[in-house]
Amino acid sequence: MTDSKVLMLAVTTVADAAQAEALAASVLQHRLAACISTQTIHSHYVWEGEQQHEQEVQLLFKTCPQRLEALREAVLAQHPYDLPEWLSWPVQASSAYGIWATGQLN
Repeated sequence: MTDSKVLMLAVTTVADAAQAEALAASVLQHRLAACISTQTIHSHYVWEGEQQHEQEVQLLFKTCPQRLEALREAVLAQHPYDLPEWLSWPVQASSAYGIWATGQLN
């Protein structure tokens, strides 16, 4: 039996709101995440030896452990970047939220 209180969070960034909306819509259509939060962020990093400062949109995916690998594959296959950010980690959800979230993924 799956523990509905254990969820996975995953994060990536894209260049703009249009890319974020397209990626979120595809993920939801395939029921790979129950919810996706987006926010505009300012990223600072070194790329090809040069310091960069870019405005990006971060997507935070909420999914279950069983869907994480399929979510990763789908996001990376559609991602517009040469080297997409992909980070994921387990979290404990409240019982009600966990039940709702896992119910969205069936």
